[in-house]
Amino acid sequence: MMNGTQEGNTRLTSSTSKDVIKPSLSTIVMIHGWLQNGKIFKDKSAAFRKQFPNHQFAFSFPNAPFVQSKQEVSQMISSPARVINSSDDQDNNNTESEEPIPDEALQRTWVFSRMNRTVYARWRESILYLLNYMRKERKEGKRIDGLLGFSQGGAMVTVLAALISMEYHNLLNRECLPSSLYEPHPHDEDETNFDDIIEAIRELFFTVHPENGKKECTLKLVILVGTFKPNSIQINQVMETLMSRNLKIGGFFKTLHIYGLNDDVIKPERSQELAEDWYVRDSTVILTHPKKHILPTGSEVKEELRRFIKSSL
Repeated sequence: MMNGTQEGNTRLTSSTSKDVIKPSLSTIVMIHGWLQNGKIFKDKSAAFRKQFPNHQFAFSFPNAPFVQSKQEVSQMISSPARVINSSDDQDNNNTESEEPIPDEALQRTWVFSRMNRTVYARWRESILYLLNYMRKERKEGKRIDGLLGFSQGGAMVTVLAALISMEYHNLLNRECLPSSLYEPHPHDEDETNFDDIIEAIRELFFTVHPENGKKECTLKLVILVGTFKPNSIQINQVMETLMSRNLKIGGFFKTLHIYGLNDDVIKPERSQELAEDWYVRDSTVILTHPKKHILPTGSEVKEELRRFIKSSL
């Protein structure tokens, strides 16, 4: 197995640098939580976005690719053995027909949690879906400078940030990645080719310095709100690729972790553990608020949020 390097100083090959398009509008991609969608998150984050009235950047709101049916949600709520904590999505096996629901009202999920939440079925499909969404945004002139994830969406941002960090340290390749990413899984029908994910990450988030030819990451900030460590065995194997080399997520982009001290959905200690265990401390800021499972906008966080985003972009 290759060791990679401690610094992102490898030259990109011509196949990994596709900077023909030069997008100009700085953009933060807002990734919603479980049972939300892009429209719902856009509405719920209106007060947050109003904090930047004269900003020179845009916000973008993708939908998760999978729909969670009302019957599935009802079964989860009624079952005493299942606790909804924004990562506890169950098998998507409902086949009963339902009345058509407008797309903006559909409850969506990024993964389906199985095997006592140790398998996040179709997570690779969701990651590639997000990357392809961002590719389309770039073609429309948007530059992806930041990622903000709420709850389950934050877990997906953590996966993306981990993969970006692996590429920065020259570890995002078949020789270093766990072999399970390229093998069929008995509880996950996902057939995504992981090489497509690697190609998209290199294309979206890395470029070559025009003078010294070194690889540079273009991602500037990550914001995680009410987020937790993914419990997936496979995702933890990916993280082990970094951790076994005494590496963590980030260090070359800034990270802000926000959580409520009274959050009764994702307990505060879970968000704290994510920040402390998986992210580079020197580039990480932790911001708490007295409320629950929300994207806060009150005076207790307003100035810190504005300062963090403006200093990062």
